Amino acid sequence: VALLRSRRGDRAELAGLRRAGEMIRHAEEGILTVSPRGELLSLNPAAEKLFGYRTGEVAGQPVTLLMAEAAPQDRPNPLRDSLPSGSILGLSAGAREVIGKRKNGETFPLELTGNTMLLGEDAVSVAFVRDVSKRKRAQRYLIAHYAATCVLAEAGSLADAVPRILQAVCEALQWEVGTFWRVDAASG
Repeated sequence: VALLRSRRGDRAELAGLRRAGEMIRHAEEGILTVSPRGELLSLNPAAEKLFGYRTGEVAGQPVTLLMAEAAPQDRPNPLRDSLPSGSILGLSAGAREVIGKRKNGETFPLELTGNTMLLGEDAVSVAFVRDVSKRKRAQRYLIAHYAATCVLAEAGSLADAVPRILQAVCEALQWEVGTFWRVDAASG
């Protein structure tokens, strides 16, 4: 009877492991496993698609092949820093932003969360990664909108506001040049 219970328990455990494997394979987030030495152990299919590498190409390579620390902001920007875009369209709790590096050399903003767990006697870090390019673009648009609204609220005239709006929008959207055209109503 005890042997029968043990076999049922083994089957249930095996079924649980299979389900866990299927969840990892079908997860929409990229999942990486990393050794205590910072070497990549595995990538799930979503991570393979995100970075452009297959697990066999990166196993044993340093995790820095796929990620780098995000550079600190070059200079303070009071408008950007005062807007609560991080809380509106920001990172998940406990996450941080790093720079992702694709196989083709392209870099992109990456949200990273993770934890360390023991597998037998070995510690393994599990990282969950997500491309946040669309979120970062939405944050820049939100900052540009907020900047234009603040300038308009404070300006005495449209002539005073236009140069400041152009500057704020260009900074927020990372444009090098912006221009304003005014239609002359008298010329039709």
